[in-house]
Amino acid sequence: MAYAPTEACPHAPCFCPEQGCGFAGTTEALLDHFAAEHEWPVTAFKYFEPFDVPVKAGMHVLHGSKEYEEDQDDDSDLFLLRVGPPDTTLKVVSLVRVQAHAPEYEIGCIASFSWFRGQTQVATLDTILTSSLSSGLPDCGFCIVPEAPPGGDELVFLSLTIGVDVETMEDDDDQEEADDEEEYSEWMRRMAWVEVPANGDDEDDEADGHNGD
Repeated sequence: MAYAPTEACPHAPCFCPEQGCGFAGTTEALLDHFAAEHEWPVTAFKYFEPFDVPVKAGMHVLHGSKEYEEDQDDDSDLFLLRVGPPDTTLKVVSLVRVQAHAPEYEIGCIASFSWFRGQTQVATLDTILTSSLSSGLPDCGFCIVPEAPPGGDELVFLSLTIGVDVETMEDDDDQEEADDEEEYSEWMRRMAWVEVPANGDDEDDEADGHNGD
């Protein structure tokens, strides 16, 4: 089956961003691949509920709940959080949503961490970039955090809260309803031009034909 340029294939794959790894598949398959093949840590989370991720160089796999998915048969929400580079004290944090097709709604993130007692830094990512990772992991760093507090060996933890833009979802639903109403109105306008002869008209025409004979 061919798809129009504006229509995404529903079964298009996503890709593993690890250099030299050619794995491709659904996000659910990627989730298993990341954990089993590359042994990247996996953290399950719920939308709008904060959770902690250690600031440790490398990949962190985030697996979102299905609470806001309209179609429960779709692939699970999958995110990749990268902390790096490994040879510096300050780490750049990037976050990408792994998905083959354009998102139906926007997802944002709030990240916070505390380096000193009584002090908190906050970074906001209004819209998380969506990518199939076909060209590797995109450069989408949104905050810089230290790996360890001054004079200490303990890791700093990044508190993340990921949320769905519910207003965007509602706007999409409203637009779909408006499109349906417009299609129905256009159909009614076309039907108004179709003339359906009544039975009486048919009988009159037949009678006229007999009289003519």
